[in-house]
Amino acid sequence: SPPGGGASSEVTFEVRNPLPTLTAIAPLSALSGSGATKLTLTGTRFVSGTTVRVGSTTLAPTTLSSTTIDVSLTPSLLATSGTLAVAAINPGPGGGASNAIAFTVVNPDVVISSVSPQTAIVGSGAVSITVDGVGFLPASTVLFNGTTLSSSYVNATRLTASIPANLLTNVA
Repeated sequence: SPPGGGASSEVTFEVRNPLPTLTAIAPLSALSGSGATKLTLTGTRFVSGTTVRVGSTTLAPTTLSSTTIDVSLTPSLLATSGTLAVAAINPGPGGGASNAIAFTVVNPDVVISSVSPQTAIVGSGAVSITVDGVGFLPASTVLFNGTTLSSSYVNATRLTASIPANLLTNVA
């Protein structure tokens, strides 16, 4: 071997995670008040440790491949209607957030099947009513002749409300 040889000094070489790309989510929406809901993200460059950000909440995947992620949307994420940005987040070094796709939480259609009682006497005192139907949410209210009544959510099929005496003064 030639005289004076030896090893060079070390040079750092860093392997970085790629930036993920999100191409689709399914489903694109869910009903407000839904239970846990599976959301599937499709894209590229998902790696071990990738998480999903839904709005301001970070979720761990239930399944993960380099092109598909499944997460479970919690009922708390689906409690209020609105739009949530969904993105995949690759860990560092490198990594970062993908583009976002909108997920919409929509209020269900409300259908009223009955109101009890169905009549009140002009000039009577306040009348308590029960409204039965489907699609009610904790934030649902009852409107009476254009006036929002003091309402209480019983469950997804029942609301109660009170019609104040001052709204029972005229026959329409």
